[in-house]
Amino acid sequence: MKRQRIKYLSEEERRKLLSSLKDRKSAERDYLLFNMVLNVGLRVSELVSLNVGQVRERKTLEILGKGSKIREIPLNKAIREHIEDYLRIKKRRKEGLLDRDPLFVSRKHNRISVRAVQRALDKWLKEVGIQIKFSPHSLRHTFGTELFSRCKNIRLVQDLMGHSDISTTMIYTHVTKAEMEEAVELLTA
Repeated sequence: MKRQRIKYLSEEERRKLLSSLKDRKSAERDYLLFNMVLNVGLRVSELVSLNVGQVRERKTLEILGKGSKIREIPLNKAIREHIEDYLRIKKRRKEGLLDRDPLFVSRKHNRISVRAVQRALDKWLKEVGIQIKFSPHSLRHTFGTELFSRCKNIRLVQDLMGHSDISTTMIYTHVTKAEMEEAVELLTA
């Protein structure tokens, strides 16, 4: 079986993107958008369909994913804090906070579109000097790659990403040059 090459952000690119957005008033929505993909592994279609009630005061996120399957994803403490901060911002802006209201809205106060997420990502990557073209799905690949790299549990990655077939998840088992160098050093006599 031929391995599929995926595009994902390096740890430095990830850090650069998020730190550039963190304290910018103009990036409050986008900071949470990208954090939700990078820390929760959501598909962009799942991200734009989120409602306020799905995330407010929750430790887990229930997502209706591909194939109309529901998956539960634990939310770590940092992402829960980002969500609560963002809900306070929405309140200050007088945006809808009912359970059924969209979590992410456009300037026209409509639910944000997948294309708007792509445009926002392009804008911020360019602004921080990342020249490689990444899609929002590349952020999901970044989540899968980092998760597998840290936990080495392919079944856990499969479940969190909502893959029905483990072969889909196998793209995250690639080996980095640094890992190869570290492995051969273990053989030094």
